[in-house]
Amino acid sequence: MAQQLPYHIGYPLKRFPSHKVMPIINHVSTSTARGLKMVDSGSIISNVNAAGTVTFTLPSVATGGQIFHAHVLENQSLRIDPGNDAHQVVLNGTAQTAGKYVEANAAGESIDIYWHPIKRMWVTVNEEGTWTAEA
Repeated sequence: MAQQLPYHIGYPLKRFPSHKVMPIINHVSTSTARGLKMVDSGSIISNVNAAGTVTFTLPSVATGGQIFHAHVLENQSLRIDPGNDAHQVVLNGTAQTAGKYVEANAAGESIDIYWHPIKRMWVTVNEEGTWTAEA
């Protein structure tokens, strides 16, 4: 479920190219699994209140400009699946095997992931903590 939250409550402030603090952003959380939609782009995704692994599946069809901000809020695995078996995730500058998820499992870890329309893959930036790719 998405809800409007002031961006600064419980999350670090982020500055955007306009050098202004983004005041409101959607927060999408789940305790099991959730498919993300294009309209969720720009949202913070988290595993708040999760008692086990949470998987977010990225949109299977992306056009460019979609970005998600993932925050691990519980000491449980938060997985980000590329949403299409043909899509790759670039993690730490290396393209991973197509269709494989990336994950982190310690509270405080975060990552931003966006769709690169020319390379046609999901690219991660602003990695905090240890993120690994599915084997």
